[in-house]
Amino acid sequence: MADRGRIWLAAAVVCFVALASPPARAAWVPDVWVTLTTKAALLTTAEIDATRIDVDTVDGRVTLHGTVATRAEREAAEAAAARVAGARSVRNLLQIVSAARGDKVARSDDAIRRDVEPVLARVARSDGTAIQLQSMNNGVAFLSGEAATPADLVRALGAVRRVRGVRAVASEVRLTKGAKPDDVLAGREFRPESRGALDVTTDLTITVSVKLSLLADPRIPALDVNVDTTDRVVTLFGIVPTADAKSAAAERARGVAAVKRVENRLQVVAARNLEAVHRRDDELHAAVMRKLSERPPLERLVLKVEAQNGIVRLTGTVPSESHRLLAVTTARRVRGVRAVEEGLEVRRIVAEPEKETKK
Repeated sequence: MADRGRIWLAAAVVCFVALASPPARAAWVPDVWVTLTTKAALLTTAEIDATRIDVDTVDGRVTLHGTVATRAEREAAEAAAARVAGARSVRNLLQIVSAARGDKVARSDDAIRRDVEPVLARVARSDGTAIQLQSMNNGVAFLSGEAATPADLVRALGAVRRVRGVRAVASEVRLTKGAKPDDVLAGREFRPESRGALDVTTDLTITVSVKLSLLADPRIPALDVNVDTTDRVVTLFGIVPTADAKSAAAERARGVAAVKRVENRLQVVAARNLEAVHRRDDELHAAVMRKLSERPPLERLVLKVEAQNGIVRLTGTVPSESHRLLAVTTARRVRGVRAVEEGLEVRRIVAEPEKETKK
């Protein structure tokens, strides 16, 4: 029976990759898509307890943070993340804590089933997510059904994986809306002036909002701060040079609507021999414009750039929240930019039909 469970798990992982991987021809994969796919890959790998792992992606660079029980689990997590389409590199900050699994106890499949089924009932939504427990086999929960978005699928995988006694989760859940990498946040834009009852609780949109808030604060080296959100609890991790920067990051995160709590795990490491870079605003303006024009997903967008005292402001229209975050992150990477404020409007760009020419 155990061998059969391993076969099911392998098949389910292949199924998820087929559903979630973006087309091979895509030149750019949004960070939120990479993060979602990485979390799903970790949650569906038997030897990894993904419930204790935070994942963040910045410009295709995946960072893993949290605790694992063994070196083998640490290596397995890095390998799973590295296989995700769109992951350009993996930074493994996982710490080995031998006693991390001391609370695991053996439970019968029937007992686990009784706990898993109500969990899935709570995850079910009215917009097309209906996930069922197909079977339990030696602690492996096999899920089937439909999910409205990849975010709903990852939420269900995580909820089941946290049930006591579940060793791994296998999934053949289908995506009902056929979400694509470039619109994974479609319909869930997190704007204070237009948020819905469901949107404000979306972990991905909270993560995007926190990142944008950090990028707008000159006190914070935002590109060194990783953000992950689970059930509206925001976890900050990475390295900052001062205690003030650490406090400022938590303050910014707490200021984002719908955030329930902030876990500030940032480490303070004093920067050595770092010289502040001061560049004239006109030089910054030209440099930011050049960087934006060099990014394939942004090159055709009409964005306005202003620079004053090292702070850059971006305005214009972008087709998705992922493009919005990419534009701000790209500008913030320019040497000499202290912070990036933005007034970017997210608007679906629909090509107008060609007019018939009169003969």
